[in-house]
Amino acid sequence: RRIARALASLHVASGQSAGRQLVAEGVPAHRVLVTGNAAPDALRAALERLQPDSGMGLALNERFAVLREDAPLVLMLGHECDEAHCTLMCNAFTRIAEEHPGVDVVCAINPVFLDSHTPANLHCIDAPDYLAALFLLRRARLAFVGPSLHAEAMALEIPLLSLDPPASEAQGRVHLMVHDAQAIAGHVSRLLGEAWLAPRRGVENG
Repeated sequence: RRIARALASLHVASGQSAGRQLVAEGVPAHRVLVTGNAAPDALRAALERLQPDSGMGLALNERFAVLREDAPLVLMLGHECDEAHCTLMCNAFTRIAEEHPGVDVVCAINPVFLDSHTPANLHCIDAPDYLAALFLLRRARLAFVGPSLHAEAMALEIPLLSLDPPASEAQGRVHLMVHDAQAIAGHVSRLLGEAWLAPRRGVENG
């Protein structure tokens, strides 16, 4: 890192604090360029690729054609979560699908809990790549996701479910669930009836 710092003619920092850190480490201030957070721009670029008339958007619409246009989507991308949490949320999401036939439920986890009695509106998928995950997340009304997608969910204003206390910056946008499948299903049922679950503005329009 010291060699790279000595050789670089320009250092790009993603924010003021990162820029100050570089200066504190000995980089001359005139060689530090502070930019904004690149994450929103990267997210917008990804969303552009998911437009319905684009090749990727058309392919993903076809891939997930089983999802109904008029059905709210409850999404679980649990492939990053530990097994105990996955099992608990799978049981809860199965209850949700059974109690709400008008809701589509998508789970990306190992399908060990599924059997021939799985509700028709509960869909188990393989762990999606980033664009497929973003495609589903953009359509979701509620989601339980791993840490790698928290920033995207926040930017898209997706209400999140969590089994762990959220970070301070996420408080108010993350719903903390108790560790009981029936209670989780009941909580989600109440959230599905809330008026604030109307379609969101999101980063793609903002």
